[in-house]
Amino acid sequence: MMEKNAATIPLLYDLDGSVMEAYRLAFDIPEYLQPAYATMGFPTVNEQTGWRLPVPATYVIDQSGAVRARYANGDYTRRMEPSDIIAALKDIASRG
Repeated sequence: MMEKNAATIPLLYDLDGSVMEAYRLAFDIPEYLQPAYATMGFPTVNEQTGWRLPVPATYVIDQSGAVRARYANGDYTRRMEPSDIIAALKDIASRG
């Protein structure tokens, strides 16, 4: 996807699932859904994580490494509102 879109931002690719585990954002695909996910290549698409997926999450982290805003939702269609991200960034900027 990065190459396709000629993206220049850093991208975290969690090959072995260690990041989603460290942030406690991993969940197991329920057994009843596994046949549907298998049609999309699971679990072989990322063999190291198998039937585990990350919960979509957004973290706004300041330059000192402190988390200033966060959002996680098990519903992958719900994400942090861009306006909330911008507000968090403005708050960080105002602190100098």
